[in-house]
Amino acid sequence: MQILYPLLILLLVLTLLFSFMGLRSLRKRRPVKASVQLLVSLCLGLLMFSSGLLIFSTYGYQQLTYEEPIAIIEVSRLKGSHFSAKITFPHQRILQFQLSGDEVYVDARILKWHHWANLLGFHTLYKLDRIGGRYLNYEDEVNKKRSVYTLQLSRNTDLYDLRKKYPAMQWLVDAQYGSAAFIPVQSGQRFQLSVSNSGLILRQLDGPH
Repeated sequence: MQILYPLLILLLVLTLLFSFMGLRSLRKRRPVKASVQLLVSLCLGLLMFSSGLLIFSTYGYQQLTYEEPIAIIEVSRLKGSHFSAKITFPHQRILQFQLSGDEVYVDARILKWHHWANLLGFHTLYKLDRIGGRYLNYEDEVNKKRSVYTLQLSRNTDLYDLRKKYPAMQWLVDAQYGSAAFIPVQSGQRFQLSVSNSGLILRQLDGPH
C-alpha cells in the first residue's frame, strides 16, 4: 500500500497542472482545448480522491485491528494440577509464578477509545491486574486450591481515574472495563499475550516440547 502515497502526490500535481492549463486556455479564448484540459483535470481529481479514500480506509482497518504484544508466557506442568508460569515482558523483565488449575488466566483494566479516535492513532490503554490458574470443572474451581497473583508493579494512578484526572479527554473515551483471557495449558507451551482495541488476547506460539 506504500506505493499509493507517491501515486497520490503525482495525481495531485497533474490535477493542479491540468487545472492551471485549462484556466489559461479559457483566458486565451480556446474553449475546446480548455474543455479537454479541465475534463482531464476532473478525471485525475476523481482518481486522486479514490486513491486517497483507499489509503484512509486501509489505514483505518490497520488501526482498528491493531494488536500490541505485551508479554510471552511459558508454562511447565508440575505435580498434579499445578504448573509454573514464566512471564517475559519487553526489555526482558521476568516474573515467575506457581499456579493451580487447567488453564492460565490473565486479566487487565482497559481504557477503550472511540473508533474515530483509533483512526487518529489512539490505541487501547491497559494496566495488567492479575494472573492465576483456572479449572475447567466448576466443582474443582469451588473446592480445589486456587492461585492468583498481582501483576501491578506500583500504586500509580489507575486507568479508571484518567477520566477524572483529565476531564478534557472524556469525549475520546468509549468505555472502561475489565478484560480477561484464559487458555488451557500443557507442559512446554508458549503463549503471546497481546492487547487489542477489544481487550486481551492469549495466542499459542508453538506446541509442547
